[in-house]
This record gives sequence, structure tokens and C-alpha cells, in this order.
Amino acid sequence: MNNNIAIIGAGPAGAMLAAKLASNAKKVRLFDPRAPWEKPCGGMLGSDAFDAHPELQDYPFPVMHCHAMVYVSPRNERTRVPAQKAIPVISRLDLSRYLLDMAQNSNAAFIPQKVLDISRNLAGWSIKTKDDVYQADLIVGADGVNSVVRKATIGNFPEQHLSLTCGYILTGVPEGQYVTKFLDIAGYIWIFSRANHASAGIGAAFGTVSGKDLFEKLHGFLTEIYPGFRIKTKYSALIAAVADERFFDRPCSGDDWLLVGEAAGHVDPVSGEGIHYALGSAKAAAQAISADEIHTYEDLWRDQYQERLQRGAAFKQNLLNMAREFGPEIIGAMMYARSVRNIADAG
Repeated sequence: MNNNIAIIGAGPAGAMLAAKLASNAKKVRLFDPRAPWEKPCGGMLGSDAFDAHPELQDYPFPVMHCHAMVYVSPRNERTRVPAQKAIPVISRLDLSRYLLDMAQNSNAAFIPQKVLDISRNLAGWSIKTKDDVYQADLIVGADGVNSVVRKATIGNFPEQHLSLTCGYILTGVPEGQYVTKFLDIAGYIWIFSRANHASAGIGAAFGTVSGKDLFEKLHGFLTEIYPGFRIKTKYSALIAAVADERFFDRPCSGDDWLLVGEAAGHVDPVSGEGIHYALGSAKAAAQAISADEIHTYEDLWRDQYQERLQRGAAFKQNLLNMAREFGPEIIGAMMYARSVRNIADAG
């Protein structure tokens, strides 16, 4: 019986899982030294996100809606593509607050400390912070690509499947801006309006471009189209960006551990959208753990979205192969052509 559960990471996957397990009479400890926080992310959900996730029905924070996306090619050609259905856009800080409150209101214990070490012992798992050592029957890694749980179980996240993301929280950007700019590198820029600010960011395959160069490209594009913009916050992070469909054949759970969300690599390999997969993997994990059938987690998440992730990874791998043969400029051109044919629904 896995009644004493430690969840490392209080992002959307970890907080949602904590809320569901704690409401089902499980003893849950949720560890995170930063939550709630803003993340280098546009905050765009799937068009059906609020229908697919009833837990969001009482979401009290502002929600913007994208009715059309402007795609900009590497040569600065612009195409406005209407969304088939309005796509909600939220602040990741607000979402983090909402889900963390949900977890705590369900009696999950939130421990705002960094996990320094985890190890197995006869009692299960030992989780060490600067102030204490905790025991758990089951440990869940919801702590992103630098997951300590992943490192202790199946190893570090492979560098070839990472992307470096840099960005800003901005003011001084007009309302209703939803722009994706493709570049002459293996990456792109986004600018998404939110309720009282805008999120602007740039991402590229890890190791191909320095953070300094990414910020320069982002700053240059912003200066060109929004000369009055003002920076409130600057950030950077590594995110999952899988470029080999075989990555998703590997298990991300065992008898007394599992990985959810980005720690498992469950992020759209092309768009970088991860909220949908974070919430989906949390629900799959909650179902498996609540039934004391943790082995069913693999089937549950795979039935939901494995095929979609593998298609994205195969497409990305093909792009990178073409870039090696013809130069990185082809990636932006191909992404632009793909996007203007069909708006990439964020869910």
C-alpha cells in the first residue's frame, strides 16, 4: 500500500497529483523551494483545456483568449491564421498558485524547501532537506528536466533532448498580441498577451546557441515591433524537447517511483507546450496510485498521448536531420510552412 507519498516539484503536474491523492486519503508531502512561480512559458492552453480538466472550472484568475496567431517567417513574411476555437492563455504564476492552493486545501503538506538528496532504504525512500529527513513509500518526480527522482532512478535527462529557453515578462505591449517568429536557427520566438502583461520568450536546441545570443535575438525582435516595451522580469531555463520517438518507449515508473510532466519528458517536442501533458500525466498517476496499481500508470499515460508525442519527436528529428544536411535555416522555413497550413492548437 502506497499511503505515504512524496512528490518532488509543485508545478502543474505535482500540485494536481498532490491534490488528487490527498483528497483520496493518501498522506502526501509536496516539496518545492520556489512554488508558486512564473515559468518561461507562453501560458497557452489547449482550446478544450477547461472542458478536459474540470478541476480548472473554478479557476479565479484572468484568462485571455487567442483568436488568431500571427506567424512570421525567417524572411519576415507574416501570415495571420485564425484559430478554429479560441485558445485560453493564462499566467503560469496564477496557475501555480491555484493548483498549489488546491493541493493544500486537500490536506497535502507543502514543504517549501529544496530536496538535497533522496535514497532508498529498508523503509522505502529517504528525502533530505536542509531541516529534516522524511520517509516515503512512494516517490514522484515532478521536478522538471533536472529531476532528482529521474537522476536516482533512470538517470539524468539526455542533453540532446533539451532546449534552452530565455524570456521576459513585459509591459508596454498592445493587447491581443499572439505572435510566433521563426528564426534561422533551431528555435523560435513567441509573444503572448496576458491579462496585465505579456510573455515573450525564445527557445533553441540546447548547445546550439548561447543564452546571451538568444536574449539578443529576442530583444532585437521586440525592439523592432514593440519599441515601447518594458521588461518586468527576465528568466531562463532548460526544458524538455525530445527529438527521437524511441525516447517515449522507455518506462517512466517502477515499483515505488514514477515521473510525471516534464520530468518524464512529456512536453510537445515541436511547440514546447507542456501544461496539457502535465495535467494528463498527473491524472494518470493519481488513478494508478489510488488503485494501488502503480504498474498501470504506463498504460494510462501511453493511451492518452504517447502516439502524439512520438509523432512530434519524429517530426523534430527529421527537421534536425535536414538542418545538418542543408543548414539550420531550413528549420524555420519548414516550421513556418507547417504552421500557416494549420494553426497548432496548444492542447
